[in-house]
Amino acid sequence: MKNRNLPNRSDALERRELLLAAANTVFSKYGVTAPLDQVVSQAGVGRATLYRNFPDRAALMEALLTRAADRIEERFLSKRKGNAQDFKVLMQVLAGFALESAPMSDYWKAIDPGHPAIVGVRARLVELAREPLEKGQAAGQCNPALQPTDIPLLIGMLAASLRGRTDKERLLFVKRSLQFLCEGVLVQVDSHAPEWEPE
Repeated sequence: MKNRNLPNRSDALERRELLLAAANTVFSKYGVTAPLDQVVSQAGVGRATLYRNFPDRAALMEALLTRAADRIEERFLSKRKGNAQDFKVLMQVLAGFALESAPMSDYWKAIDPGHPAIVGVRARLVELAREPLEKGQAAGQCNPALQPTDIPLLIGMLAASLRGRTDKERLLFVKRSLQFLCEGVLVQVDSHAPEWEPE
């Protein structure tokens, strides 16, 4: 007979996701050094639940990085067109995620670059960019000097623009950053393409 005092797997996963969403919100507002008690309060769970899922701040940040890579991949795969425009689509997804998850670049800086979590996430993003970049370059639409390994650098450049004081300022900064980055990485820009707006 199932012990009713034990949480089921879906409850545990739901609480874990609540903690990750809360950490993203708190770290976006106060930085990655914000007290973890603020994360607990934002999530509406007990402190023991936090430490059962994430024994320390490093474990929480590693999980946030993996979650970020998962969401970037999911969004890109749902939006890609299967043609030479896909690198531009990827850039738009990265800009939208940078706006949604402002501390992402801080996660990169706070964890040792040789840490397995960083190495794994970087490899995933580089691999995600490889095919769309090759298609864009083959069609003469992307700067031939750009390499898939430049993707973490582009993410950092987008995230670095999110230092505005208000959501409106941050949206303006990331849109301008995306515009300047695209002018640098895209050889041909479709003038008929709709203006990018975050989700």
